[in-house]
Amino acid sequence: MQIPTIGILGDGQLAKYLANCSAILPCKVLAMGMNPGECIPDQNHIIGNIFDAKDVENFASLVDIITLENEFIPLSILNLIKHKLCPLYESYAHIDNKKKEKLLAKSCSVAQVPYKIVKTEGLKFTKPHFYKLISGGYDGYGNFKVDTEADFLKMYSTLHKNQVKEIIQEDILNFDREVSITLVRDQRGNTTFYPLVDTIQKNSKCDMVIIPAISNQNILAKIKDYSKRLVDKIDFQGVMSIEYFIKDDDVFYNECSPRPHNSAHYTMDATYTSQFENHIRVLLDMEVGLCDLKYPCAVMTNIIGIKNRKAKNKVPDDIKNASFYLYGKKEEKVGRKMGHLNLYGDNKEELITQAYKYREQYQERQL
Repeated sequence: MQIPTIGILGDGQLAKYLANCSAILPCKVLAMGMNPGECIPDQNHIIGNIFDAKDVENFASLVDIITLENEFIPLSILNLIKHKLCPLYESYAHIDNKKKEKLLAKSCSVAQVPYKIVKTEGLKFTKPHFYKLISGGYDGYGNFKVDTEADFLKMYSTLHKNQVKEIIQEDILNFDREVSITLVRDQRGNTTFYPLVDTIQKNSKCDMVIIPAISNQNILAKIKDYSKRLVDKIDFQGVMSIEYFIKDDDVFYNECSPRPHNSAHYTMDATYTSQFENHIRVLLDMEVGLCDLKYPCAVMTNIIGIKNRKAKNKVPDDIKNASFYLYGKKEEKVGRKMGHLNLYGDNKEELITQAYKYREQYQERQL
């Protein structure tokens, strides 16, 4: 029996760890992108533009199954390869921008922060709001917290410069916590959940993930119910992470990522099967691996670039109960994800303290 070849559109860190799964699962993996010699080994890398229809079609001819590292590739291109795509093209078509996500959540009776889709032409500052680009936003880019008229004018200048015609305007919710849950849905519609996690945001980017989240059973049950409604509605197949806000005992949908996600990197060490392995397992129509924690608690913190310079990628010595993952990017840039650090053990507060300590040591070694 011939081993199938999985193709990944994208060649960043998510593709890197998906490709690594070929060492333990019956498949070959190729990744296409414009960054050779970085995250993906040369033998697994194809140079090509994931936003170019011809490049994508040529890549598709080399593989049996195609999956995505990000959700920004136009549907017009995905339509050309939909016979090989997993998750399904039809699933992506429901969630390829935030406006569609919100309509999906509404159709599933999933609670959301009150919002409107507003035209940017003639838009005025009236009161504080949170604004989100309909398409293309990620890691805090494309999000605007507008508390004052000065904030509004700064945002409006950016929107005008980029010729943005519509934007999502949300009420500001003073939520208690932001959480994320990662799930795996197989090709027969069975859904398995990883633990709920607390996500700590800094400058609208995930800074740290703490596992398990502080949550009562009612909140957890509501989050799982909401999540299952969403993935069942669009017949999603693969790994998805979904973010929610918690206010008192209420749960509000924020957004979803139809692929392996930063908030579930902890699964590489702290659960029996990583999110990356389980995504590949679904693509191969294999049984989903166990998603339970191996340790009482865990912490993941991102390693973020602090200067624009050549990356040194030097890991601190003498780390305990922790794993450093550096992505192999050649250029460090301010705000760029360069790696992450997983810690696992018995004491959550100690792990958080260690995470900050190890991250600081890493940054010192890059000087």
